[in-house]
Order: sequence, then structure tokens, then C-alpha cells
Amino acid sequence: MHDLRSITVSTFDRIAKGEFTYFSPIDYPIGSFISVPYGKRSIKALVTGSEPVSKSKSLIKRSDFSLKKIPRQDAVTYLPDCYINAIKKVAHEHGSTVGACLLASTPKAVFDSAKKPLLPLHTKPTSSIVLGSREFALQDEFTNRIVALRSIIREAYGRNEPLVIVAPYKRHLSLLAKQLDIPETHILTASSGKKIVRQRAEEISNGERVVLLITPKLMVLASLNRTTIVLEQEGSQGYKDISRPFIDYRMIAQSIQNEVQGVLIRSDSVLETTTIHLYKNGAIKERYPVDFTLDGNAKISIVDMKSATYETYRSSDYSAIISPELERWIDTSVRERSSLILYTVRNGFQPVLLCSDCGERIIRSSYYDTVSRYKRGVFESANRESTDAERIVDTCTKCGSWRLRPSAVAIEFVYNLLNEKWSGSVAMSHGRQLSSESEKILEDFEKGLFPILLTTEGALGSVTKKVDRSAVISCDSLLAIPDIGILEKTMRIFVRLHELSKKDLMIQTRNPSSDILRQFSSGTLLPLIRQELNDRKELDYPPFSQLIKITLSSSESSTGALINHIRTVFASFKKELYPSFMRGGSAQNIIVLIKTHTLEEREKALGALKQLPLGLAIDTTPVSLL
Repeated sequence: MHDLRSITVSTFDRIAKGEFTYFSPIDYPIGSFISVPYGKRSIKALVTGSEPVSKSKSLIKRSDFSLKKIPRQDAVTYLPDCYINAIKKVAHEHGSTVGACLLASTPKAVFDSAKKPLLPLHTKPTSSIVLGSREFALQDEFTNRIVALRSIIREAYGRNEPLVIVAPYKRHLSLLAKQLDIPETHILTASSGKKIVRQRAEEISNGERVVLLITPKLMVLASLNRTTIVLEQEGSQGYKDISRPFIDYRMIAQSIQNEVQGVLIRSDSVLETTTIHLYKNGAIKERYPVDFTLDGNAKISIVDMKSATYETYRSSDYSAIISPELERWIDTSVRERSSLILYTVRNGFQPVLLCSDCGERIIRSSYYDTVSRYKRGVFESANRESTDAERIVDTCTKCGSWRLRPSAVAIEFVYNLLNEKWSGSVAMSHGRQLSSESEKILEDFEKGLFPILLTTEGALGSVTKKVDRSAVISCDSLLAIPDIGILEKTMRIFVRLHELSKKDLMIQTRNPSSDILRQFSSGTLLPLIRQELNDRKELDYPPFSQLIKITLSSSESSTGALINHIRTVFASFKKELYPSFMRGGSAQNIIVLIKTHTLEEREKALGALKQLPLGLAIDTTPVSLL
């Protein structure tokens, strides 16, 4: 008899029911679906492990419950065992269950394929050539990365290995396919038909010369054979799920690479800070010389907006938002139909005040002060109101005026402002996951139907055509928010805009003396990367520690009990507790941050997560601490 561990996948929500152990006289293969008793009914479950009962005999005897027996049945194997093993490691690192991670990271079509599995499970071995190092960094401007990717494809073909290029945005995959111009290149997304997915999966499994361009949810295809995996746009936040279990698909790629003994190449204009740290320490080798300089001919200009004063953003006066220089650019773009990208933030989160009298920029003196954002045509608080004890009254540090205004510069506000003068010439596209309407707007802009595109960070990754000029409406919110990786995020936005611009890049700011603006203008990224690593080391942030972010969203009466329980469970760990940047309606959002520094500490902390109640948002690889 064998002891089977099964993961329930009968419902495709974000939270699976968990792992259960059953008796069975049959050794069902890992990756197969079977029916198991669950309460008074039977449900489908995925087999993720099998071992003789003798190995867990003592554990079974100590259990305060009895194991049920699985009835004999035919089982169909849907997933390769190396993919299951990779997801097991990812689930452990995310403090989640294998089932929840599978449901979040695998296309539903894989589980819906009736009697015939969507993925082939036979594998034709590839070449036995083994490289000394199997993880590489490739940091360079996009056109140079294309040259490098062509070389990487030829080398993979020489080893008889298929190549899988992953990118978080579909439009970027189309650009890659166009630039690579290789006949064996195919694009697949989570919405691709079963027939075409099965055909490409067969090619991978047979070790054919093929280049697959896929979105992260199809990473299971890379586990069908020993492959070369390229994470294009590796630093993009598009690789990180924004809902539970907060999967980081870069971890899935690394786990698959370890399972299949393939090659993993991290590729971007600006790699993750953690990746750069590993490269500097020799844990990751360079595929080609890592480039820390800005390529391209776009001229960078910094426009000081400090002298611009205003009474309120609700007025039709846009001089506090649009400088005379940028106004001339917009007029030229509308008149000559030349392309212009305007970048701003989505909701205008801004812990900064501006003096209505002299234009001085004042950082809020208390973290607990309200943070402003623009939503549905009005400015509102983005977090809870401060108590009188927490609030510190601010006055202008330059002229002493108390007439301070929030300086939130949100995309909808800017869009409405621009349309008052340049109606019909400005298109707006934003969001990490573009809707069909936003996709159409981007296509129309690149066809020249609109001369001006107003966008945010999420949509920048989907722009595939160079423009004449680009401008940052305001970078002050990015430079003022005290969050992990905010410097890296800002640097990536600037580099992306510079990469897209043929002639000019303008950055409007009320803080022109900022180090990031000064170093970026000089055309080199290395000092900024060093600063980011030094700041993280001083603050004890990754890669110098590991973080677990637990977000509580509950009524005021139950929050205290939850916090006390978390404090008890993590009594031996370094903790930070503070209110969330966001509020959840009438509920309180409180964040508990757990820090670990050794593998032993990390394992202990991940194990402690199992003692927490369901419903908490637990992120073990947070990209934001707010």
C-alpha cells in the first residue's frame, strides 16, 4: 500500500482546500488526477506524492484522525513530475499550499482537457552537454539584447535544446518575435487554444529546434524537457501576482531550471537589485558584459518646477503641472503629429505638501499623516486619518505659510487637464494587465491616430514603438515614498522612457538636486545601483535579509487579538508593525513585517505561517512594504 498526498483542485479559486493523505493499494503517478472522498462527497484531486505506508507508520499512529481509502480507478497524468517538484519548492517559499500555487500559475486549460492530457509526458533526451554555470545575467539596451538573444538561440540549437523566452506582457512578446525574425518562433499566452498549445508542447518534449515566446502562466512548458529559459524584462513587477498566494514567477523559472538542469538567463535594461547583488558576488555569471550605461541619443533635461505655485489642482490653471517647456513640446506634437509619451503615476499617491505661496516642497513630518490620492474626480485620503496625538502640524519651511496643499499628480487628473486645451489629441492607457480597450488605445497611438500617450509604469512595458519625445509629468511622488525598491523602480521607469525616446526625455521635478536625477542625467546607472544596495544594507532589506509581509484587514475589535496571536507565533523573530498605506473601507489594514537572516530562521518562519488563521494576506517576497 502507498500513502498518497493529494491536492484539491476541483474549484479554480485562489485558495485551494489543502493537502490530504489517503490510503491506496495502487501507486498512482505524480501529476495525475483522481477522485478522493472529501466529507460526504467525492472531489477531484491532484497526486503530488506517493510513498510506502511503512515510511510514515509512526506518524499515522500518532494522528488523532483515521485515513480514508481511495477506491480503485483509472488515473490520467496531466502534469510532469518535475513541474510538480518545482511548484512544491515555490509553494514552500511562498508559505502556501501546492494546490494554491498550481491553480495560480497553471492555465486552466491544462486541468480541463477531459480524457486526453494537454501536455505530453514523454521526453526525448537532448544533448548531454553540461555548462559549468547555468544561470546568467544579461543587462543591456533592448536592441543589444536582441543581438545577444540571437546568439543564445544559436547556442541552444547547438546543444539540441529548445528555448523558452518569458515576458510579462503580450505586446512585448510580439515585439520580440518581430525583432528576432526566426522562423521557428511561436507566441503562446494563457488564452491560446488547446490545439496549438499541445502542438508546441510536443515540439518541446521532442527536443525540436523551437523558440517559444510565452507569458509567465505557461511556464509549465519549460518543464517538458531540458530547456534554456530567458526571463525577458526580468525586473518588471509584471512577474509578481498581486493577489494571493502572491506568486513570483521568477522563482518558478529558477525552480524549473534546477529540476530540468537547463539554463536560466535573466535579461533586462535594469535587472532586479537582488540579481545584481548575486552577479556582483559571483553567484550569477554574465552572459555578455553587463552594461551600466545609458545607450541611445535621447537628450535628458531636468525641469525645475519649484517656482510654480497654485491655489488648488481643481482650477483650470495647469502651470503647476505643465511647465512652459513641456507645453511647447505638446503644442509641437499636436501641430506636427509627432509622437510624445507623458508618464505620471496612477492614483497620485503623494506624502508631499506644496506651499501655495512660495512653491516649497515639504515632506510630511509624520508617517501617520494622511497620504493624498486622486480618485473619481476628487482628492481623498489613501490611509486612515491620524489621531491628534499622531498628527504634527506642518508649516512651510521656507516662508512659514500654513497654506499647504497635497501635490498628488494622478493620471486621470492630468488627462482631464490636458483635454481642456488639447482635446482629441491625448490618449490614456494604464494598468499592468491591459484591457482590450487599453490595448486598442496603444495600437492607435503607435499607428499615429493620437500624437500623445498619457501612461503609467504598468503600460510602459507594453509600448513597442519608439517615440520622438517623452516626459515625466512629476517624479516627486516616486522620490518621496519611503518604500523598498523605490529607487530601483524610479530608475527603471527613467531608463524605459529613455530607451523609447529618439530625441528628448524631460523630467519635471520640484527636487532637481536629487541624487537619482543627477546620476541619471550623467548617463550611468552604476552609482545608483551601488546606492540602492547600500541603502538596503543599512535598512536591513533584501538581499541582506528575507522578509515576510503579513497584512491584516479586519474590524477594530478583532485586530488586537490577531496582532497578539502573530506576536506569540513569531515571538523569537524581529518584527515591525505599522498601518498599511491603503485602507480597506471600514476595515483597518495593519502590516506585520517579519525579518530573517539565515536559512534556519527562514525555514522556521515559513513553518510558523501554518499556525496563522486563513484569510490573512501573506507575501513572502514583497515588492512593497506599504
